[in-house]
Amino acid sequence: MPAETTGAPEWAPDALASAVETATRRGWQVEIHAIGDAGVRMALDAYERAGAAGAGDPRTRRHRVEHIETIDPADLPRFGALGVVASMQPFHADPAPNQIGIWAGNIGPERASRAWAWRSILDHGGCLAFGSDWPVVPFDPLIALHGAVTRQTPAGEPPGGWLPAERLTIAEALAAYTLGSAFAAHAETRRGMIEVGRDADVVVLDRDLLMEDPSAIAGTRVVVTVVGGRIVHGEGAA
Repeated sequence: MPAETTGAPEWAPDALASAVETATRRGWQVEIHAIGDAGVRMALDAYERAGAAGAGDPRTRRHRVEHIETIDPADLPRFGALGVVASMQPFHADPAPNQIGIWAGNIGPERASRAWAWRSILDHGGCLAFGSDWPVVPFDPLIALHGAVTRQTPAGEPPGGWLPAERLTIAEALAAYTLGSAFAAHAETRRGMIEVGRDADVVVLDRDLLMEDPSAIAGTRVVVTVVGGRIVHGEGAA
């Protein structure tokens, strides 16, 4: 990552590491916005330095890196090793030509070849937490789920998917949206799965996603929404 090919970070590395160490000592959870490979490494370095300085086990803080659009392969195992949550937004990887073409042109083919590496981070033991990043991109999680599983636009382009080696199974993508996000928010005992005693925030879909061809995900319709055990949308909502 030569200096002439990197952007300008908002923090100097030592200042960021010092701030993360202070926050970790105070028991805070830190979330660092990092898009490029240099920024992701800088964030991971800060978390690692906080642990090495005896500020406390970063794994208990569940520090996060937000976005992670491209990552150096050497940093893939560090999410699992450091207990850092990879907080990512699948719709950012929508491979529409006017989106990915411009993005890849700006960062070059080598960096673009390791874009939105969900599969690689998961396979190296990292925790994925999916979200929308709304209002920057559409809020609809079903469109984003489709992208996470197919690496295609909702219209099915490109054939076979863009960087298909980074596709997730539908079960893995759902887990990132539910269990992963609950874990990232220190709420895994209340949310993330359907179980007696947990918050009853549930949606009922018009199909079983686990039984469907991935290409059908984008057409899924929500028929009932339950919040706190109360139907707020769909059949019986009135």
